[in-house]
Amino acid sequence: MRAAPEVFWCGGSAQSIYCQLIGGAISVEPRINDRIRVPEVRLVGPAGEQVGIVKIEDALRLALDADLDLVEVAPTSKPPVCKIMDFGKFKYEAALKDRESRRNQSHTVIKEMKLRPKIDSHDYETKKGHVMRFLLGGDKVKDHDYVPWT
Repeated sequence: MRAAPEVFWCGGSAQSIYCQLIGGAISVEPRINDRIRVPEVRLVGPAGEQVGIVKIEDALRLALDADLDLVEVAPTSKPPVCKIMDFGKFKYEAALKDRESRRNQSHTVIKEMKLRPKIDSHDYETKKGHVMRFLLGGDKVKDHDYVPWT
């Protein structure tokens, strides 16, 4: 009889309670150093120069000599592209870029204004003033002509 597979908790995701069977969550970070499991890679040096296609052992040795990390930047290409860089600095700059892009996002709100067919002119002017204030504030306005059932 087979034992039930071990299940790992995936950190409170609202989309799924269980993340993956045997092995935990799939990492979204690039593979670095000895986690790269291919025989040869296309190597990019620390200054951005093309070194060429080298064996993984040579690439790891070059990264170790430079006191940097070997980071897989394009894992789907043939052969995978790896770059010699400081991985901690790379992660820090990526976090700064994400934070800056979130800061520059504009949050658009759709406001809705209901108008009845028998509205008085003063009430119409008041609602029109509200709509103008919303539009000048950068919000979108949805006009809803409300016709009650008679």
